[in-house]
Order: sequence, then C-alpha cells, then structure tokens
Amino acid sequence: MELREYLQKPLFLWGGAAKIFLALFLAPAPQTDWFTPFMAAFWQHPSIVPWDYVFQNSAAFPYGISMLAALLPCTFADYAIAHILSRPMFGFGISLTLILADLWLLYLLCRLLPGKYEQILRTYWVSPIVFAGVYWVGQLDTIPVCFLFSALLALRQRRSALSGVLLAVACSAKLSMAVVLPFFLIYLFLTPRLREFGKSFLKGFVAGSLIFLAPPLFSPGYRLMVLGTPEMLRVFDLHLQMGALTLYLTPIMYGLGLYFAWRIRRMSFDLFCTILGLSFFLLVFSTAAPPGWYLWLVPFITIFQIKAANARQRNLLLLFSVSVSLTQILFWPGPSIPVLGISLRDFFPDLVRSMPVQAHSIWISLLVFLGSVVYLSMLRENVYRNKAYIAWRNPMGIAVAGDSGTGKDRLARTLAGMFGKESITHISGDDYHQWDRYGVMWQAFTHLHPGANNLRQFARDVADLFSKKSIACREYNHSTGRFTPPAARHGNDFILVTGLHALINKSLREKYDISIYLDMDETLRRWFKCRRDSLERGHALASVLASIERRRSDAEQFIHPQGKQADIVFSLYPVSRLRLEDMDGQASVPELGLKATLRGAHFSDAIVRYLIGLCGMRVDARFTEDLDAITLTVEGDLTKEDMAFIIPRLFPNLQDLLALEPQWAGGMDGVMQIVVLSYLADKMESKEL
Repeated sequence: MELREYLQKPLFLWGGAAKIFLALFLAPAPQTDWFTPFMAAFWQHPSIVPWDYVFQNSAAFPYGISMLAALLPCTFADYAIAHILSRPMFGFGISLTLILADLWLLYLLCRLLPGKYEQILRTYWVSPIVFAGVYWVGQLDTIPVCFLFSALLALRQRRSALSGVLLAVACSAKLSMAVVLPFFLIYLFLTPRLREFGKSFLKGFVAGSLIFLAPPLFSPGYRLMVLGTPEMLRVFDLHLQMGALTLYLTPIMYGLGLYFAWRIRRMSFDLFCTILGLSFFLLVFSTAAPPGWYLWLVPFITIFQIKAANARQRNLLLLFSVSVSLTQILFWPGPSIPVLGISLRDFFPDLVRSMPVQAHSIWISLLVFLGSVVYLSMLRENVYRNKAYIAWRNPMGIAVAGDSGTGKDRLARTLAGMFGKESITHISGDDYHQWDRYGVMWQAFTHLHPGANNLRQFARDVADLFSKKSIACREYNHSTGRFTPPAARHGNDFILVTGLHALINKSLREKYDISIYLDMDETLRRWFKCRRDSLERGHALASVLASIERRRSDAEQFIHPQGKQADIVFSLYPVSRLRLEDMDGQASVPELGLKATLRGAHFSDAIVRYLIGLCGMRVDARFTEDLDAITLTVEGDLTKEDMAFIIPRLFPNLQDLLALEPQWAGGMDGVMQIVVLSYLADKMESKEL
C-alpha cells in the first residue's frame, strides 16, 4: 500500500484533526509569553539580528537563524491578518508551523522506514509525547529534529554534502543539536567505504555553519539569548561533590557514549541511528531536561518500537511515552484557552505543588528508572543483538583457493569491486613463495608443493590480520619475477585470502566466513593459463605447457583435495569446443558455463528463481549423491544491468556491506558475486552472540 493511501486512514485523519483542534484552541505559555511577541517584534522591525530588539527578555527566543526562517511564512500570515484587524498577533502562525513540522517528520520517518507506514502512524503520529510537548506545553523542538532527520535521510541517500549543510541548519535551529556532530564524524570516518563521503559531509557542515551559525555571533542579543541560555548550563546539573572539587557526570557520560561509538567503529546506518538515539537518552536523563528535549527522543522511540522483537518491549516503550507526557503536563505550565477565557497555566503545577515535596522527587525518580530500563533494553536488543554489530566485531574472511590459472586473482578483483577496495585487505599466497623466479630450488620444487612456500608465515600473517594487527608483507611481482620490499598491511572489514594453499591449514579454515575453491575444465584452464603466462607474463608457450605437466602430480596431491574443504566450488567450462591453438592476442574469451557446488546452501532456490525469472538464464539444480550439497549448472547471458537490478532485491540488508558504487560483473563472474553474497547474507543471519 502506498503512503498516500495510509494518509487516508482514520488514524491519520483523526490524529491530524486532534492536532489541528489543539493548535487552534490552545495557547501554550511559551508561545504567548516569548515566541509570538518575539516574532511580532521581528515583523514590526524586520532585521537579520532580531535578537537585539528584545534584550529585556533573555528567554524570548533561544534559537538561531534557521528556526527564525522556519517560522517566517506562517507567522507573516498571522501578523498580516492581525495588522489588518488592528489587533495583536493571534499566535496561530507558530502553531501552524509546528503542525507542518509534525507532518514533515512523519514523512521523513516513512522515507527512512519504507513499508512501515501503519506502524509509524501508530507510534509517532499519535505519540502522547508529541501531543503533550508540542500542543500542550508549546515547545518548538520538533523543528530542529526535522532538520536532523532530514540530514539523516540525505546521508542515507548518499548526498553527504547536503547532509552536512542540514546538520548545520539543525544546530542553528537549536545549538544543543551540536552534540550529534561527533557521532556523524565517527560513523563516516571510521567506516572505510564512507570516508570520501565524510570529507564532503564535513565541507557541507562548514559551509552551512558559515551561513547559519557564524553571522548571528556578532549580535549581542543572540549571544545573550542563545549562548547565555540557562539550558546551556544544564549539562552541569548532575554532579558529585568531592571536597572542594565538583565532578560533572553528564559530560563524562557523553564522553563514554562517544567512546562506545568509537569502539564499535564500523557501523551500519541502522546501528548509527540506534547509537544516536541512545546518546540522546543519556543526555536527557542525565540533566534536568526541559520538556522540549523529550521531543528529540520521539522519532528514535518510533524506530525502536517498530523494530521491537516482541510485545513486551513495545509495551515498555508505550509506558515510557505515557509517563513522559504526564510529566510534561503535570510539572510544566499549561496552555490557556482564549475562546473560553480559561487559563490552565498553573492548574496542574499548583496541584503538584500542593503535594509533599517527596512526591515530585519520587515521580521523577520513577521516570528516570523507567528511562534507564528502556535504555538498557534498546542497548541489548538494538546494539548487542544487531546483526551488523555481531558480524562486524571481527573482520569477515573470504578465502579463495585453486590450481594455477583457475582465476583466483580475477575473482579477487571481482570481489574487491563489489565490496570496495578501501574495505578489503588482500593477502596472496604468491607473496609467500620461498624464492623468486630465479631461485635454483625451483629445479627441485614446483610452486604447488607446500615446501616451496612459507606457509607458517602465511598462516601467522593471516591470523594477525584477523586479530586486527598490522603485518609487514612483501609482494611478488609477476612481471619481474622479484619480490618487492615489505610494506605494512592493516586489518580491514574484509580479509581476502587467495592462493594455491589458502585452504590447506585447518586453523585458518576455521577463521574464514566463506571458503571458495576454484576448479575449471582442464582444457579451459590450459587455455587461460597459456594465454595469461605467454601474453601477459612473457613466458614461452612451450615452457608453460611443460610447467603444467610438471605440476600435475603436486596439484593432485596438494591442491585438488582442498576442494572438499570449501563451502563453494566454482567450476567454469566452455559451452562450445575449445582449442589451444585458437589462443592468441586477438581471440575472444569463449562462452562459459558455470557449475557451482554449494554446501549448506538452503537459500539456493532464491538464486535459481532470480536467475531464471529476471535474467532469463538456464539453470539446472541438482543435489550431490550424498545430499550434502547442491550443484547449480548455469548458462546464459547475465549483464551488469541485470546485476544492478536484482542485487538490491535479493539482498536488501547487505547494502551497508557493499561499496558505495559497486562494480557489478557480467557473465559467470556476476553469478559468482551473487553466490558469495548469498553465503554472506546467510552468515550474517546465523551469527549469534
């Protein structure tokens, strides 16, 4: 069902009608005392620094340029009508702006949570915190929250510069929003594939700050109202007295929140939003928060409620929302009802003041306790049980083994293009040959013999990379036949291990998330190897063929058995007859088919369905004789455009793993990409704490 259809549902219509009714008939105290007079003064004396006109009331408008700009259209209509009728402003301009901001935040949540429209209506649109905080108490914080979530949506859409500008706009609207900036930077700069986005985000934020944050600093009124507001000092309310010293707890907790985010390092977008929400919870409940600050929590509570695993968690969040709204109504000045000449400003606060002092303290203590329970619940369910958090605590390992000339380096390049080179550390078994091409010991050994390779150092280096340690590794240059000087390599999101013996070590096999063995039709393998070694590496064709024959025994003894240890065995074959004499610089690569033997692949039916239904390929699926694996035989044409179309549909939850602009491969390379992603998706689903 489309979003516009949900907007015709009774829940949206009744909720909207209730908000319009409250906006028209209630006049909240902050609006009548501060905001409406401030906007009236602005329209009477238009200025880019209107804060200077109201020095006498330092609480009149503790907001910046973007908040002022958001209020201008509707308050102008309010002022114009009032001016025509020769009376003070009605105040409906601010109320109408808040309704529009409410609608805009609803839209943003629907964009961030596609397909969850009904749940969003139930959890956000009729949220008791919004009804109490916006329409009863009259707080404006929905507007900066809108700017913040606009920045999040822009970031989700990979418009990082716009996201930076919008975050600066949010900070201009309410300076307290600046607390989220370090979290944005941690998310962008500690996630390898997002670092370039981080640079453009930072440029956008600086540009937005120069436009929206810097100019008002020259206004004495702005410095008094915004920088000198008592809210800026609330971070020091929670403290411990240590003799003559005071220990401020809120900055400490905020710093711990930043440290926690930094320790997580690589985050998915959903996990990033969760960390932001938890940080807001920490700030709100570690300060004597004004009612507007609770509005910061509402969209995050909405997200948590929608993703809650069971009814108990949803009920806990609902109880918390009701408790917060009651706190806003009971302890803060209420509105007046101008059409009835009734003021509820002090009705509930007076009622509370008539009770014992301990009652107020007990209520707030219970609220903080309930908020702490919600915080711990969200931390457990949305962070520690988050699939991305579980999967990314350690690097993901992919191993590719196979005989010489079966396409290990080609598959490595294909995977690097899919995940992004900046997210992959590649370690090749060729770099661990005992001798360079000119070593005399090659007369006694072939490259396929384990004794010709420093497999102990190979295993040690791979294990160090999985332990997030750096290694110093040389590289074998196939053009010169020499080793390069050792260079540092560091751990990464993916550790890609390729080589003749990548699966020979049992302890390493246990570290890999996906193990792949490349097999190939022997005639095709010879065709590719001769083509590569003679045309690309400069070897004589006769010497290449002699090398193949010389290595046959070692291949059967040391290389081929690794196929039994692999999760996936890819075997390419020529669809038509192939001759070695056709191999020359002008010859095109023959049409290929692929046999993919998959162990434990209960997800193979989806692959078959998409390859046949959407790509028109020929696929035959058969179980092996021992029923331990399934073999897919695939032929046909798969284009890069096909890949770009089906990958988001097959793997909607893997987008945070992929490069920002994945390089999809066509043909059988593309089928291999699909199979690897299928295993990866299955691994992420099955990983547990």
